[in-house]
Amino acid sequence: MKLSRETKTGIVVTVAILFLYFGFNFLKGKNIFYRQHTYYAIYDHIDGLEKSSPVQVNGLKVGMVADAQLNPNNPNQIIVTLSINNTELMIPDNSIARIISSDILGSKAIQLVLGDSKNYLSNKDTIRSDIQASLTEEVNKQVQPLKVKAEKLISSIDSLIIVVQSILDEKASQNISGSITKVYQSISNLEKTSFRLDSLVASEKQRLSDIFKNVESITTNFKNNNEKLNSILSNVNNISDSIAKSNITNAINNAGKSLNDVANMLNKINEGKGSLGMLINNDSLYVNLDRSARDLDSLLIDMKENPNRYVHFSVFGRKDKKKK
Repeated sequence: MKLSRETKTGIVVTVAILFLYFGFNFLKGKNIFYRQHTYYAIYDHIDGLEKSSPVQVNGLKVGMVADAQLNPNNPNQIIVTLSINNTELMIPDNSIARIISSDILGSKAIQLVLGDSKNYLSNKDTIRSDIQASLTEEVNKQVQPLKVKAEKLISSIDSLIIVVQSILDEKASQNISGSITKVYQSISNLEKTSFRLDSLVASEKQRLSDIFKNVESITTNFKNNNEKLNSILSNVNNISDSIAKSNITNAINNAGKSLNDVANMLNKINEGKGSLGMLINNDSLYVNLDRSARDLDSLLIDMKENPNRYVHFSVFGRKDKKKK
């Protein structure tokens, strides 16, 4: 049986279409001869993730991104369909589908970070999603603190330039020049002072030597008379011990008591108590003594003027009866 040309052409076209379909799916990563599991992940943005982007587990490709479309319930979210070729791969329900950069050119892939849960996802379940920071974001994150510090540094440099400009004006320059001149004068004075000090030390070298010799002699005497000094100190110590052991406290207490008694006696005299107090404080005795002294003085004067009144002298023993 011979096939017609049209039949042969149809068979060739059909085989070509089948090869084209299988080849296209092979290039997309699909293997139509194996069963596949489908999972979903929801992202706010996918950052360049495309269909046929690989899905990896610890760097091993286990599937690909089958589709990516807007969430009909929330247009701000994107639903990504993950096709997993390895049906034996059990994905725990706390696993994460993280979008990562697969190379330095920025190509995206999904990294399955398997969890430790004992419960596993079923076909067409939704996996938790996460997005790894891109290289640009990481660089920006590292550069941002440097940028802030650079801005602060530039601001500080601007302030420093303003200060320098204010310092370098004419008046400030004159002040700086005057300050430098004063510093130079101070250094010159210090140099002169050190020269004078050196001259003084040189001129007084002999006296300083004599002083040091005297000091050395004194220390030598102390050293040679160390036993005598120890003996003197021991004697002083014994004297102080004897004084400490003596009954000085009682003597001081007795002296204090005697002084208190004298003070009490003087207080009584001042108050006019006792004979001595009455004699000192009462003037009647003085008045009487004064009166007696005057009477005695009058008596002596009268005796001097009229001795016959008191003493009679007679050769014959006759009395003068006319005078009293």
